[in-house]
Amino acid sequence: MDYISNPDRQEHLYAVFDTTVDERFWDYLAGENHKAFEQSGAKGECIEARELIIMLPPSLKEYDPDTLLRLFVMKFKTEYGLDCHAGLHHNKAETNYHIHLIYSERKPLEKPDVKIASRNMFYDETGKHRRTKKEILDAEGNIRPGCKIIPKGTHYDCKYFGPKAEQVGDPKFLDEVKHMYTDLINELVKDESERLSVFDRNGPYLATKKVGKNNPKADVIKADNEARMEWNRTVDEARVAGIPEDEIVAMRKELVSSEIQKSIKENGSKPELLGKIIKKAVATLAEKIKLFKAPKKKIPTFDFDEYNKMVDVNSRLQAVMAAIRKIDSKIEHKQELQKKYRGPQYQNFKVKLIKELGELLLQRRAKQDRLTEIVREAGYKDVSKFSKAFEKSCKLLEEYQAQAATMKKESVVKKLRANVEEAKLKPHTEKTLGMEDELKKKKDDDPR
Repeated sequence: MDYISNPDRQEHLYAVFDTTVDERFWDYLAGENHKAFEQSGAKGECIEARELIIMLPPSLKEYDPDTLLRLFVMKFKTEYGLDCHAGLHHNKAETNYHIHLIYSERKPLEKPDVKIASRNMFYDETGKHRRTKKEILDAEGNIRPGCKIIPKGTHYDCKYFGPKAEQVGDPKFLDEVKHMYTDLINELVKDESERLSVFDRNGPYLATKKVGKNNPKADVIKADNEARMEWNRTVDEARVAGIPEDEIVAMRKELVSSEIQKSIKENGSKPELLGKIIKKAVATLAEKIKLFKAPKKKIPTFDFDEYNKMVDVNSRLQAVMAAIRKIDSKIEHKQELQKKYRGPQYQNFKVKLIKELGELLLQRRAKQDRLTEIVREAGYKDVSKFSKAFEKSCKLLEEYQAQAATMKKESVVKKLRANVEEAKLKPHTEKTLGMEDELKKKKDDDPR
């Protein structure tokens, strides 16, 4: 807590906020957690409180920092009833605007539970309660060092907090918090490109990992992240090419998840092997894209603005895929030339080929990135979510065109809108603590 709120320890500290009134709150909490930890006999280190690190889009810097931080902290306190202490920071390079939010897992009792000894109480060196004085005496009848007696009528214990809140022990808790803050951030940002989404672990993509400051495994993590991103870019290609999402998910589980489990079982925990596993999976998926022949279907027409926007997005994606295929054709041609001209007399030509191949690969990477940019600019979470929504919408319209006599246009429009909304990055419709107005004001009172 001192680290995140001490201006001498932070390069750019903009605001600090605490929901508690009693400055002894966190000391009492730490004491009770240590006591419970010791009594449980657990190994390791005692958890005094938990921490969330919340990344904020750069544009949120335009809001008053005190009010912005108070909004995020009180959102958590209001939702879960747990007290918090938080700091709003920039890193040294001012490239990472973020909040450190420390929260208590326990709620304070309305009244402290004070325990008074009804008789003399005896404790041994380990702090364990003993029934009789004899159990804490040595052979000479003296009290052993470290043992103690609490006389009758003495206050021997005071409990300020209840048990840990049930929700924090629920495996879904952190995921719920992520969604809560993602929706809050999406309501605050003005630019569609800054909107966020919570990663779907059951989807076709692979999550990247944050490289922490002074992490000794930073190089390994960066290499793994690059491999994961290459898989994700290839997934985008596969979805635009028409490969169903469930097939890609099955490939991810078979080629990545299962292979990782197999590697751990055979070789132990060796993170450096992950990149090789993912690269092999990428090659397999790329080959599937190359061989995949999507059935040619006429895209249905419908007088609905949102659907026509989807048609336009799909057309732009297909145009980028066509450009990628042309680049692939050039890459294959260059690679064939490399195999054909191997002698030392072709050294200059081979150097030229390598340079041209490098340029083509960079062009291909840029086109892959463009697939994501197109759907994000249109407000969708990712390429796969857009493709799924578009596929469902096309199927729905095909049914409507075949059964126009029995299907109402209004119901079709409603279903189309639902498909779009499911795939888009959408903010909550509910305003939180009067955000828009509140954030533009300076803090003029203490809300605690």
